Amino acid sequence: MKTPLQVIAGYAELIEGGVADGEDARQFAGIIHQESQAMRALIDDVLTLSRLDEVQPDAVSAAPVEVRSVAERAARRLDHLARQEGVAVSVEGDPAWIMGSEALMEQVVYNLIQNGIRYNEPGGSVTVAVATEAASAPAIPGAVAPTSAFAFAPGTAAPAPAAGEGAPAAQVVIRVADTGPGVPEDKREKIFERFYRLEKSRSKETGGTGLGLAIVKHGVMRHGGSIEVGGREGEGAEFILRLPAALAPSGAAASAAAPPAPGSSAPAVPPAAGPITNR
Repeated sequence: MKTPLQVIAGYAELIEGGVADGEDARQFAGIIHQESQAMRALIDDVLTLSRLDEVQPDAVSAAPVEVRSVAERAARRLDHLARQEGVAVSVEGDPAWIMGSEALMEQVVYNLIQNGIRYNEPGGSVTVAVATEAASAPAIPGAVAPTSAFAFAPGTAAPAPAAGEGAPAAQVVIRVADTGPGVPEDKREKIFERFYRLEKSRSKETGGTGLGLAIVKHGVMRHGGSIEVGGREGEGAEFILRLPAALAPSGAAASAAAPPAPGSSAPAVPPAAGPITNR
């Protein structure tokens, strides 16, 4: 927070001293506003991580969360940024349910979509796919589970039972894929560290805080899930989230059907009306 504060103080001092007026004053005011927004984003992310560190899971009552609608809402919130950067964002898949915090899951998906937009090129795309799969479903080829998967850590979420011990019949899988530069294999664990920046110059240009993926990691862990990083360097990155599936609550739309039994070839739910796309 020291850097934006120094910038704000410096330009404010110039305006106060009468050094800048007219067009210069407006330009300096714009810089002050931009830096204050960067500081606000950083404070928000720090507070979010602090809450995840301090608040015990049982202090927040879990509730049914429909993941596809959460992803659609997050994509709509980022429509302006996507248009500004010339990146198409789409959400596809079927309704899928988990137990947890809807606000936290929206923050997780929002951060991943935002990351995909920022680390992309004009004309690129970010695709969010939601599905319910058998719990034993293998990871996507190219995903890096051993080094970049963050399974449940004691004290951070209610663990999912091990296979054969009453494990959930299915898991909700969220895949967020972009057409950016991808993530080098030797950096796929480090990107979840707090304040780590893969491309420092681009992070500064796009206003990233360096905490977005740390929030993703802790949010997924809080829900008893795991996250993997896939894709190929130079061709784009893919983040794969796996979360214990839950039954649709009574009274939910008929399209939000129960997860399939392991080994079932039937789809988890009837096909949704269609993907949403922001361009």
